[in-house]
Amino acid sequence: MKRVGVDIGGTFTDLVLYDSERRALTLHKVLTTPDDLAGGVIRGVVELLEAGETQIEDLQDVTYATTVATNAVLERKGRPTALLTTRGFRDVLLVQRQARYDLFDLFIDKPSPLLRRRDIFEIGERIDAEGTTLTQLDEDEVRAVAGELASRAVESVAVCFLHGYRQPRHERRTAAILAEELPGCHVSASHEVSPLIGEYERSNTTVTDAYVKPITTTHLAKLQTGLAELGFPGQLTVMLSDGGIATVERAAASPVRLIESGPAAGAQIAAFIGAAVGTPRVIAFDMGGTTAKIALVEDGRPTLSDRLEVDRIRMIPGSGLPLSIPSVDLIEIGSGGGSIARVEGALLRVGPGSAGAVPGPVCYGGGGSEPTVTDADLVLRYLNPDYFLGGRMSLDTGAAEAAIERDVATPLGLDVRAAARGIYDVINASMEQAIRAGTVQRGRDPRDYTLVATGGAGPVHAVALARALGVPRVVVPPASGVASALGLLAAKPRATYLRSGLTPLDERFGERAATYFDELAREALEGFTAEQRESGRVVLARSVGLRYVGQGYDLSIEVPGEPGDPVDADLVVEAFHVAYERLYRRSERGEPVEATTWRLDAVIDTPVLERSSMPAAGRGARTAGAAGPGEREIWDVALGAHAEASVWRYADLEAGAVVEGPAVIEQVESTTVLFTGDRADIDDLGNIVIAVGLEDHSA
Repeated sequence: MKRVGVDIGGTFTDLVLYDSERRALTLHKVLTTPDDLAGGVIRGVVELLEAGETQIEDLQDVTYATTVATNAVLERKGRPTALLTTRGFRDVLLVQRQARYDLFDLFIDKPSPLLRRRDIFEIGERIDAEGTTLTQLDEDEVRAVAGELASRAVESVAVCFLHGYRQPRHERRTAAILAEELPGCHVSASHEVSPLIGEYERSNTTVTDAYVKPITTTHLAKLQTGLAELGFPGQLTVMLSDGGIATVERAAASPVRLIESGPAAGAQIAAFIGAAVGTPRVIAFDMGGTTAKIALVEDGRPTLSDRLEVDRIRMIPGSGLPLSIPSVDLIEIGSGGGSIARVEGALLRVGPGSAGAVPGPVCYGGGGSEPTVTDADLVLRYLNPDYFLGGRMSLDTGAAEAAIERDVATPLGLDVRAAARGIYDVINASMEQAIRAGTVQRGRDPRDYTLVATGGAGPVHAVALARALGVPRVVVPPASGVASALGLLAAKPRATYLRSGLTPLDERFGERAATYFDELAREALEGFTAEQRESGRVVLARSVGLRYVGQGYDLSIEVPGEPGDPVDADLVVEAFHVAYERLYRRSERGEPVEATTWRLDAVIDTPVLERSSMPAAGRGARTAGAAGPGEREIWDVALGAHAEASVWRYADLEAGAVVEGPAVIEQVESTTVLFTGDRADIDDLGNIVIAVGLEDHSA
C-alpha cells in the first residue's frame, strides 16, 4: 500500500509518501502558495511522487491537513454570512459570557465576533428546555429574511434557535425553507454542528461553521478535482481537530471541525513517537513557520477536549472565540520561524505577525524585508545557509544580518549577534509561557514529561525550552520537519459524536443512558464509508459529562462497555467523585449529580504507519552528499557565550551514535541544536534522544 500525507502550513507545505511494502518513507517540503493552495498541493504531490519513483495510479489514499478554515477565522476572510436566531437573542454573540477572563483588568477586550449585528436576524419561534414548542415557527418571516439575504448576496447562513439541541424541529424546517429560497447558499444548523447546551458557545460554533463553509468546500472540491485529473484512483481523506480522519464529504459537511486539522496531526505523531521510545507522557511541541502548537499526551494518547478556543487575545482561557467541537486539547500561539521581530519604544517584540511563505524571512530572498526568527537562527549559526532543505535552498546570511541590524540592533544599541540572541530569547520565552499554561496551570509538572520536538523550527529551539522548563529529555524524531504530515499517516478513521441531555442519576439513569448511546452509535457508524468499515474493526468508547446539580461545568467520565451494554449508575457516579477529588482536592459525595453531555468515540482499528519504517525517514533522504563532522561557532545557551560546536549530518549517524553538546545535527528538513552538557543518542528507530544537561555552565 502506498499512501501520501500532506500538511499545509503558513510557510511550508509538508509531504510524505509511505510505501508499506518496502517500509520506506519519502519526504518533500515546498513553500506554501497562499494564492493557490490546492494548486500548490498538487504540484507538491507530483514532485513527491517523482522523488519516490511512484506513479499516481499506485496510490491508495491521500490524507490532508488544512489551515484553510483556521486562516479564514484568524484573518476574518470568510464569505458573507448571516445568523438566524430566536427573537430576543440577537445579541448573544456580542454579549458573550458574563465571566471575565481577567478580573483585575478594567479595560478588558473581548474577542471580536465573526458577524456584525446587522448580519443577525431574529425569527419568531420558541422551544423550551424540555423540547416543548411554546411558539410555532413563523415561516413567512423566514422567507422574508431569506429575501433580504438574497439582496445582500449572502453565501452562507447559520441557524441557531434556543434549545435547538433538545428539539431541532424548527431548525430543520428553517434550513429547508432557506434551501428553497436561496439555492446554492450554504446552511449550517446548530443541531447538526454542535447539539450541546450553552447558547453562546453553540451559536459561535454554528456561525464559525457557516463562515468557513464556502471557502473550505470550494478548496476541498478543487483539491479533489486536481488529484482526479492527475489520475489518482484512491480516496482523499482529511484530518479533523480531534485527530481522526474523515472523508472529504464528511469534512465539508461540518468544516468547523477542521479548525485544528494540522496541529492535531502533530499531536498524533508525538503520541506515536512517545510510544516508540517508551514514554506515555509527552509534551508535543510543534514549531513551524507561522505558529507553535503545544499539546499533552497522557497514557499514550493526546488529551482531548469538547471545547476549543481560537483567536485568543491573551494566553488566558476565555479570551478567545469558543467552539463546542471535539478537539485535541491544544495551545497555539503566533511563534514560528517566520515571526517578525520589531522594536516598540525600547522593547523588543517578536510575533505574532509572520512573514509567512510570501514574502518569507529576509534570508529566503523572496522579497521579505522585516527580520524574523529564522533570520536570527541563521545569524546565531544554528542554521547552515548551504544546507537548508538538504541543500535545495540557500539562505542569505548577509541580508539577514542587515535586516536585524537596521530594525533591531541599531534601535536598541546592540551588535547584530546580541540582537539575534534577543530575538531567540524572546520567542523562546513566549513558547515557554505557552507550555507552562498547558502544564503548570493545569496541575501538571513539565519535569515529569518528555518533550517531542517537531516542525521545521522546533528542534532548533527545543533544548533551550527544555532547559527553561526543567524537562529532562527531548526527542527529535526522523522527519521532524514534516512530522505533521507523518502524523496524518499514523491516524485512523475516527468519529466523535456529542449530544446534550440533562439527566439525573436516578433509577432510570441506566435506561436513558442506553438510549443516548445507542442513538450516537448508529450516527457514528453511518459516518464511516463502507470501505472504511471493511478496513478494520470498529471500536466504540462511551463517556458522559457529569456535574453536581447547579454547577455550570462538567467532567467527562468514561463509561465501561459498549453501546447496548447496561450502564451502572453507581459505578459512573463513583468515578465522577474520584475524578473531582483528583482535580479539586475535594468532593461533595452527598450532593446530587446529573449528566449533561453524552459522547461516543468511534475508531476503526486499521493498520497504519509501522515503526520499522521510521529510520528511513531521515537517513539518506535527499542529502547533498556525505560529510563528516565539522565545526562552527554558535551561541551556547548553557554557557551564555559563543562556543565551538561540532556539526553532524543526520544522514551519517547510525543507530547507537552519540553526540555530545555543544553540537548541531543537520537534518534535511530541520536542524537540532545541543548545548554544553547535553547528550544525544540515536536510537534504533532513528530518533535523536537528548538527555538535557540542566546544570548551569555559565559561571
